[in-house]
Amino acid sequence: MGAVEKTYAAALLEIAYEDGNAPEIDGELSQIAAILGDNPEFMDILCAPDVADTEKTGLLSSVFGGRVTDTVLDFMCLLAVKGRIGRFAPIAREYRKGYYERAGIAEAAVTTAVPLGAKERAALKEKLEKKYSKRLIITEKVDPAIIGGVVVKIGDELLDGSVRTRLASMKQQIEDRIIV
Repeated sequence: MGAVEKTYAAALLEIAYEDGNAPEIDGELSQIAAILGDNPEFMDILCAPDVADTEKTGLLSSVFGGRVTDTVLDFMCLLAVKGRIGRFAPIAREYRKGYYERAGIAEAAVTTAVPLGAKERAALKEKLEKKYSKRLIITEKVDPAIIGGVVVKIGDELLDGSVRTRLASMKQQIEDRIIV
């Protein structure tokens, strides 16, 4: 991300922590980014240089007023006036990144060959949270191609305990011995 996104996200994060509503703002930013992404015509109006700032802020207030915190509405209006509303989605991602880091939260992508049961899911989450000393938000994916086991991606780290990878490793070891 660019410096602009990081700067705006960091400023909003500080305000959110001062106000004590950082988690709520995170959720609102995510929802608004999705809404803006799904409505490119609306975004075109907000980004248009020939539309007056008062019209942009009035439009934002009429659409989002009473539906989001005043902090988020004011922030969106500021972005519109400064000509940065087009960077809303990357700013929201930077905010989430900073919020998660500060709150000790991490996202984990878990891939299994079959869906996890409730007990398996809870046990896996507990082990991973203990290993990483973070609260995890887990997204699950089923991929029968891994045959069995589990693949976990947290940040840049990949933990691959899949049967497919173990078989590939064994195959490579056998081939290395035969070729030698």
